[in-house]
Amino acid sequence: MRLRNAAPGLLVVIAATACATASPSPPPPPGIRIVSGDNQSDTVHTILAQPIVLEVRGPNDQLAANAIVALTAEPADRTDCGLAACVRIYFVVGQEAFRTLTARTDATGRLPVIINTGEEIGPATFTASATDFGYAATGRITISAGAPVGILVHPHDSTAYVGNGYSVNAALVDRFHNHLAPAVSYATTSPAISLDASGHVTGSAIGRAMIVLQAAGFTDTAWVTVPPRGTIAAYDVSPVPGSPTGVVKVELDGSGYKTIAATAPSPYFPVLPTWATNGRDVLFHDGQFTFERLYAADTAGGAPRLLFPAGPTTSELWGNRSGDGQRLYFVGRDPSSACPWLWSSRADGSGATLAGGPPDCSVRLAYPAPSPDGTKAVVTSDRDGLMLVDRITGQFMPLGMASSAGEWSPDGSLIAAGGAALTVMNADGSGRRTLGPAPVFGRPSWSPDQAWLLYRLEGQLELINVTTGQRLPLGYSTGLQAPAWHPAP
Repeated sequence: MRLRNAAPGLLVVIAATACATASPSPPPPPGIRIVSGDNQSDTVHTILAQPIVLEVRGPNDQLAANAIVALTAEPADRTDCGLAACVRIYFVVGQEAFRTLTARTDATGRLPVIINTGEEIGPATFTASATDFGYAATGRITISAGAPVGILVHPHDSTAYVGNGYSVNAALVDRFHNHLAPAVSYATTSPAISLDASGHVTGSAIGRAMIVLQAAGFTDTAWVTVPPRGTIAAYDVSPVPGSPTGVVKVELDGSGYKTIAATAPSPYFPVLPTWATNGRDVLFHDGQFTFERLYAADTAGGAPRLLFPAGPTTSELWGNRSGDGQRLYFVGRDPSSACPWLWSSRADGSGATLAGGPPDCSVRLAYPAPSPDGTKAVVTSDRDGLMLVDRITGQFMPLGMASSAGEWSPDGSLIAAGGAALTVMNADGSGRRTLGPAPVFGRPSWSPDQAWLLYRLEGQLELINVTTGQRLPLGYSTGLQAPAWHPAP
């Protein structure tokens, strides 16, 4: 069945399907009235069992044959209904359905109208107007939910810190997500959460919990992650509609979301925010291809500021500070060569120098991550994969693995690397072990206590315990990329 509005002025003659009944004496007064079919009840997306039969009488009390009748399905009584929206019934002619319709009465002054209910439950009204005479009448239909098809759950996967919580909202629904009466029951066997009969969740211990929901023979599940506490910076590629992409700050349980700085959409080089030494500023790059600049944005507010306003570089990418707060590494271009290479400076941006010799445009470097003492860095090369750089000697040592990016552990003893799999190794590249999963996009980030790694999978952020291998997905984080864990506990 096709749904559309009847064109203005369209006159549709609908064949009579109801027999005329004897008029009482005296005859009804002039006007338009609903002879039969009013106040019916039925389920969603159903043709009503009886047509609505309208009758028009002219000023002389005589039945008005061939009188024009305009039919309008009224929007539901809701504040979110726009023009011609929220209509709950439709007028049917053949294989088409209309929100508005113009038709004529038959020789007996009557007009039968077939009505199809929509997809939304509730009371529905329509207006019938005899336009030749200025008469009008209102009819009413009640629409109820259809047969149940399953349980609708929100949120399906979310997070809560230990001691915090939220409510899981679930309902038995028909195929159009209308709610039905049978209540949903909630149950869990996980020690990570406590759960009451109304579906309210409270975090009890770090972990992952499954909630089983049941109603009228249907079963579904919801998931809860109870993460360790922490604050992260990230790049959000799916902000609120109408807002730009940008660098954000958020708690690991999804609370406290705040945009720190708006950025240009679809950057050529991935944006990897990192925390500055003061633990309050976040470093990130923004700008057009080969003209990106490195900025520091204060999480307390204010406009981002250029980190190298006076050079010596004309473009900077991926600033990352050392754990001791003394050094900053980044990939930059200078006016003489315009080649992207590894640079190092003091934490405030002063004293910037090349780290590792003169630029070589045949090798592209990305995602530098300094050691806690600032004397070394891991960097990704498009030719040699993950490399270890000594700032003092300028030596580059390939670590023998392809990687999207690496990150030093807080105590400097380990390096974690993303790519085809999540890998942890000793600081010299030895003792390599795969934690999984695969693939990991961008750079993993260590928790301050070195117990957890945070990284981006294809669909969302995830945590993994470095010792036990326990994995904790963060269901709210589908739009967040390149997470950076705040260095302070």
